[in-house]
Amino acid sequence: MKARALLSGVGTLALLAGVAMTHDMDAQAATVNLEPVAEGLTHPVDMQLAPDGRLYVLEQPGRIRVMENGEMRDEPFLDITDKVIDLDDEFDERGLLGIAFHPEYEENGRFFVYYSAEMREDAELGTRMYLNHTAYLAEYHRGDDGNADPDSEMRLMTIDQPAFNHNGGQVLFGPDDGYLYLSLGDGGTANDMAPNAPEHGYGQERDTWLGKILRLDVSEEGEYSVPDDNPFVDDDEYRPEIYTLGWRNPWRMSFDKETGELYATDVGQDAFESMNHVQAGGNHGWRILEGTHCFDPHNPREFPEDRECADENWGLPLLEPVIEYKNLNTFPDEGRGISITGGYMYRGEEIEDLQGMYVFGDWSRSFTEPDGVLMYAEPNEDGLWEIHDIEVGNMDEPLPFFLAFGQDGDGELYVMTTRTHGPRTEDDVIYKIVPAD
Repeated sequence: MKARALLSGVGTLALLAGVAMTHDMDAQAATVNLEPVAEGLTHPVDMQLAPDGRLYVLEQPGRIRVMENGEMRDEPFLDITDKVIDLDDEFDERGLLGIAFHPEYEENGRFFVYYSAEMREDAELGTRMYLNHTAYLAEYHRGDDGNADPDSEMRLMTIDQPAFNHNGGQVLFGPDDGYLYLSLGDGGTANDMAPNAPEHGYGQERDTWLGKILRLDVSEEGEYSVPDDNPFVDDDEYRPEIYTLGWRNPWRMSFDKETGELYATDVGQDAFESMNHVQAGGNHGWRILEGTHCFDPHNPREFPEDRECADENWGLPLLEPVIEYKNLNTFPDEGRGISITGGYMYRGEEIEDLQGMYVFGDWSRSFTEPDGVLMYAEPNEDGLWEIHDIEVGNMDEPLPFFLAFGQDGDGELYVMTTRTHGPRTEDDVIYKIVPAD
């Protein structure tokens, strides 16, 4: 496989009734407003709709908050800050990172979280020297008072992490199969070259959960089993929980509310940000590829036209993303941002002409100062999806850091934001994306 240039297209002019539009030679930039719906938060990093119709918001230090009828309850649904590792308030990628509610939550009260904790005490010295922390996939139950029972924790998976970054941590139930999906990054540091990592990196290593999306059957309380139709369940070279491999940091993934398809963004190294249509048993490329480009971990910002790399590994074709854009770190005059933040296929009704578009963002154009970016991409059947900007009509730039997106029962979208680099204040805001005035 040869490195190939980033595809670009020329936007076609269209009259869109629900969204104010501007045009230039290669884009159709939508204009929306951001309406604040919750304030006073500390680094909200996930929002999930539970079967009870309420929205649950994760604060990175370890609290779960409830939004009901447009109001955020003061009392946390669950507070596990005593279990979550102490976070660096200047910048940290660890914390309480994901939540998913059992499809029968209203009856059984079961839900699942992924969080970063201190290094497990029983880790051997030879192991501890290469690790930063231990993460857990844990099950909790709703208590008699309607909040979570903090004493109900049952840990299903123990995952040792080499570094503080590249944790992934999204937890979702498949809308069609009822299985639990968990995204995990490659263990952190840079270039998938963490200390004690295999020669080809964790993303391509078959005998690890790192750099993978996992698929689990959690039908029994307090444990998981491997679904019989997991793609590698009969191959002893793979851990059977693996659903797909070849990920760097799949920070946020979502199922399409209408089609059930799974989409996951993968934060790039320094050159290309991407989003993938997740395929069962697929190899999504990292660290052979960064986006659609052949990657050299020893020269991560160089992409010569004549560089060649394999088009498969372990007998699996390398799957290219459907969205890709250049990173400002390597392409300061062409990049859109520095860290993709995964969103949703928009299936709401308030912004009619964004229906069927993938709405997402970038954390910021700067690592140290807030300068978030909103975008949407138009799906197509062949090649990369065309990306367009979303301008915010009721806020002046620079926009805040964009941490994550959420979706309510009507398919309307929300964006979780902060003005601080790390989880150190209590003034972060969640906005609903609404039509421009």
